[in-house]
Amino acid sequence: MLEYGIIIQSLKLMRSKQLLRNLKKALKQDHLYSSDEIDFMKKQLSLLEGELSSKQKEFKGFGK
Repeated sequence: MLEYGIIIQSLKLMRSKQLLRNLKKALKQDHLYSSDEIDFMKKQLSLLEGELSSKQKEFKGFGK
């Protein structure tokens, strides 16, 4: 059972990293969005970066 928990954690971490990359790509194309949407995406980006930094410190990887 413990292995499944580690796998789920790693999947969540991978999804978060993918979301982070997608947000950064979207912000590079700022001409497609309104200023409110850009502000929202920037706030979400900063929250996600904070979460990822704390998760990466907690997560040791497989078998460690």
